Amino acid sequence: MPELRVRALCRSFKNGAAEVRAVRNLDLAIPEGTFTVIVGRSGCGKTTLLRLISGLETPDSGCVFFDDGIASGQPPFGFMFQDARLLPWLTVEENLRLAFPAGATRTATQEACDAIDRLLGLVGLSEWKGAYPRRLSGGMAQRIALVRALCRNPRVLLLDEPFGALDAFTRSQLREDMDRLWRSMKLTVLLVTHDIEEAVHLADRVVLMKDGRIDGEIAVPLERPRQRRSADFQELCRRIEGAAGGATGAFSGLRR
Repeated sequence: MPELRVRALCRSFKNGAAEVRAVRNLDLAIPEGTFTVIVGRSGCGKTTLLRLISGLETPDSGCVFFDDGIASGQPPFGFMFQDARLLPWLTVEENLRLAFPAGATRTATQEACDAIDRLLGLVGLSEWKGAYPRRLSGGMAQRIALVRALCRNPRVLLLDEPFGALDAFTRSQLREDMDRLWRSMKLTVLLVTHDIEEAVHLADRVVLMKDGRIDGEIAVPLERPRQRRSADFQELCRRIEGAAGGATGAFSGLRR
């Protein structure tokens, strides 16, 4: 089965005179069609890893492979950031059209419009296509950001704590949306988060990250859609919290 693979990836940064080794000789395989969640405390290298995979950062050494070839040129990734990053002077539709190449043919332009309409319908925001970002709630703006990441039909979706700044109710709704979209679109997804319940809600497996390295993983065999209050769900949360705490010391505030 084709998969995304990271091999011996390294990335360091300068912090004054000191060197920060954000990602250290990291290996990771993401099978096609799976939902993988990386959990770790702030500063462990989660976001840097996503940026290296997407091509937004260049590794010091190591490679990212996709379908047995080195990912280069226009890789098949969609990226969703921690905030929506919508341009305030453009409408929702105009923001989404930026995801497509400029100077496209009439046929390609129509296909882009059709894709935007279909995806806005999937997240329940069809009527907001002509709205400006100032009219959107935080949850709506993040739904638009999710649509933007999906517009060009990526094979791999990279999510950098996209729900972390939202209130608990909106965050829960967006988790449900993400789970439903993943099951319907058969995407390969890699999400990073501090939230253990979010990880168990969405993941096929949870990967623990510490000090720029992978520090273990735990499978999530629960049936979907998942019930947060079930005994099995809560037991798995406790198991992941214990494994993360054992790997990193006190993990206060990780589980919400």
